[in-house]
Amino acid sequence: MALGVMLLAACAIFFINLTASGYANEFYSAAAQAGSVSWKAFLWGSLDSGNAITVDKPPAALWLMALSVRIFGLNSFVILLLEVLMGVATTYLLYVTVRRHWGNWAGIVTGFIFMLTPVAALMFRFNNHDALLVLLMTGAANVLLRSLEYANHPSGNRKRTWWMVLDGALIGFGFLAKQLQVLLVLPGFALAFLLASPTGMVRRILDSLVATASMIVAAGWWVLLTVVVPASDRPYIGGSQRNSFLELTFGYNGFGRLTGSEEGSVIPGHGHEGGGMPAGGGRGGGMWGQTGLNRLFSGEFGTQISWLAPLAFAGIVISLLVIGRAVRIDVRRASVIAFGGWLTVT
Repeated sequence: MALGVMLLAACAIFFINLTASGYANEFYSAAAQAGSVSWKAFLWGSLDSGNAITVDKPPAALWLMALSVRIFGLNSFVILLLEVLMGVATTYLLYVTVRRHWGNWAGIVTGFIFMLTPVAALMFRFNNHDALLVLLMTGAANVLLRSLEYANHPSGNRKRTWWMVLDGALIGFGFLAKQLQVLLVLPGFALAFLLASPTGMVRRILDSLVATASMIVAAGWWVLLTVVVPASDRPYIGGSQRNSFLELTFGYNGFGRLTGSEEGSVIPGHGHEGGGMPAGGGRGGGMWGQTGLNRLFSGEFGTQISWLAPLAFAGIVISLLVIGRAVRIDVRRASVIAFGGWLTVT
């Protein structure tokens, strides 16, 4: 009953008046339309069906939108409904993950807190790439913890390895959603697995390497295409200065977000391109405001998510106290390390 109420509430929060923002981020809606009429534009995440330039992100989220538009036609509802479905799926997946180790009501409370967080309530009604990113990261957390459950299973080692292959694949596909941002979960995940996996250290390291290889394959095939396909045979990599996806990864969508020195691409005949916005610059903040360690606790960010941080950090401490001196392979403690590491690194 409580689960049904939670999921109905999630549907209502994410779905009601869904098309109020029209095509939402029209930059990505245009790319979805292009991908629905051109398979080449679909592959590269092109902004236009003529394949002059890509958007400033990898194409995974656009693939879903383009397929939806190809099947059902172009309108804002078709594009944004996918975000709602990913929001409800993420809420349920988070509930399942927490419930498995902390009980039903802990999962219910977690689901409600998640869906009522203002930034989440917006994110799953808008066609930026964050909805797919968070769904994949939440799925990776679930899979990681599932891999730690085979302490006394006769085929536990083999099953654990396959769970870690899936975990790496989810993280890799998350890279194709929003590049380096997905890697923020890795320190916490790696620490949880290396501490709690019910096997020897050598096997733990080997399973970690298998997951890493899976992640590289899941993300690397598309990145490799951007390198080996001649520039004349593919669209310009939007958001980069030198038509390079690797530059986009580490510059405009990477360290530039931390320093405030983001610069999009400037193409003769096309002008500036970088998320459809002018380039930022310097410690002054650029297009997204002042950089710095206190950024998440100031301005609009404090009301969107950071109001929850003190309670979340308190939850880490309380959970560890409740667990006490449990055995090394205790999955509840691993869950605290995984999610707590995700929070701390972010």
